Amino acid sequence: YYRDRDDRKGIDAKQHDVAATLLFDINPHWIVKLEGHFMRGTLALSPTLNDQIPRDQLEHHWGLFVLKTTAYF
Repeated sequence: YYRDRDDRKGIDAKQHDVAATLLFDINPHWIVKLEGHFMRGTLALSPTLNDQIPRDQLEHHWGLFVLKTTAYF
């Protein structure tokens, strides 16, 4: 993800994402999904949600782990 495809300089101008997913069908009505993301870059991060720290000063390598469950009838 790039803010400007012609200007890719700076860690705050891009964000790369490598993801892995596991999906578990517990039964016909219940699904559990586990996602792990390894990110490099800070473009999609919000300074507002990070104590007003500018994007270029945030951690350049970071991870995101998500657990999602869906039940339907």
